[in-house]
Amino acid sequence: MGSNLKKKPRVTFLVADTKLKSHKAAHIFKKGYGRCNIMLSDEWIKYSKDGIYPKDLATYGILIGQYNDKGEFIRKARKKAKNFWHVDHGYFLRSSSTTSFDGYFRIVRNNLWHDVSEKNHSWDRFNSFNIKMKDLRKNGNHIVIVKPSVYMTKYFPILDDWLGTTINNLKQYTDRKIVVSTKNENPLSECLKDAWCVVTDHSNAGIESMINGIPAIFTNKTRKNGELSQIEDPPFDRNFFKDLAHCQWNTEEIMGGDPWEDTTSY
Repeated sequence: MGSNLKKKPRVTFLVADTKLKSHKAAHIFKKGYGRCNIMLSDEWIKYSKDGIYPKDLATYGILIGQYNDKGEFIRKARKKAKNFWHVDHGYFLRSSSTTSFDGYFRIVRNNLWHDVSEKNHSWDRFNSFNIKMKDLRKNGNHIVIVKPSVYMTKYFPILDDWLGTTINNLKQYTDRKIVVSTKNENPLSECLKDAWCVVTDHSNAGIESMINGIPAIFTNKTRKNGELSQIEDPPFDRNFFKDLAHCQWNTEEIMGGDPWEDTTSY
């Protein structure tokens, strides 16, 4: 690994100093990546006021809410950066809680999710997870819409109208009951009972539903899967699961350097 360090840019990992999980993620990243310095919130807020931003940066999560920041800083920092690495919970076998590190994590360069539309990995890694997938459910009554979180809506203001627009568009193609699920209301586990299809912009809830045999339509261009016009005959192709499996790592793999060949290729 030592001979490859010179080929990597030196990354500044922006840490929310009030959150222990952000600190831990930064040190895990640094252990595996090597060329990394860690900058605390006090520093990066001060630098941002002077218009100074890291050339190459990394964060755990989207860092909205620090010092009343509503997303402007991190959006601007990522826009000005040559590269940014987004560390967040993985697609499968996520950690048992939001503060633990006992599951898998995704590390994405210059995006928040992986675009695997042009990938073609084997199923070996996914199969090693021993995830039991249910057969396609061929019945169901209602449609579940997973509303973007308040943090993602702040980061992507375009999502402000996503829920209302999506509901109105769906009503052009179906008269099924529509149930809205959020992290705090109508939990997905309950909503999936007797569900016909799940609709989301980008949420991993769509992946969870497909594991359970329920089709999911994603509207985000990076995770595009199906169209709202197909709601009465939604596609059900889990082939992209095998590629997403190669885009997540546990902490041991991250600290051992496994992700970096994929996430630093230009």
